[in-house]
Amino acid sequence: MIGLTASPMKKKIHFLSNTYGQLVTHVWLLDIKSKKLTDLTSDSPYRHLFANWSPDGKWISYATFVDPWWTMFKNTEWEVYIMDFNNKSDLSHKIGKGSQSQWIDTSRLAVFDERLFKVYDLQAKRVVRELKVDDPCSSDFAIGKTIDTLFYKSMCGHEGERKKIKILDLKSRVQRELIFDAENPTYIR
Repeated sequence: MIGLTASPMKKKIHFLSNTYGQLVTHVWLLDIKSKKLTDLTSDSPYRHLFANWSPDGKWISYATFVDPWWTMFKNTEWEVYIMDFNNKSDLSHKIGKGSQSQWIDTSRLAVFDERLFKVYDLQAKRVVRELKVDDPCSSDFAIGKTIDTLFYKSMCGHEGERKKIKILDLKSRVQRELIFDAENPTYIR
């Protein structure tokens, strides 16, 4: 097992499982009561990461690396998908380029792709906001109290460089460092 996350539905959890080899992961759903496991990405021999439930428990967003796993390190793109549990005949919908996603509310999804922060509206079925993060080393993001506050990890991978969490006000474009030697920012509402 790679990761475990509780859903807001309280009866089910989802987690990632290493099913086809070292670099392939699937998104699974576990009904805690019946112990029944369902592989939500069973027809896909790719890597699926960063699964997140929507606040109402009707959707899951996740990132997928759609090329064969052995090309993963050749600057190939990750893409964000969502699954609709109300429409079982068509579970996956591609949102577009991105490596991480976070639900803002039940109808909006924030997608982070390297230095771009995008807001996807499920009703409009399109990106309604796109902003560039002026930090070439940004990754691992979290939305703050409002959609205009973004927390992210900054580290370029240079020898001796320390990881740090930064905060960026998307309206004023003012950013500042919050903490050193930290990663995976999470904002609790």
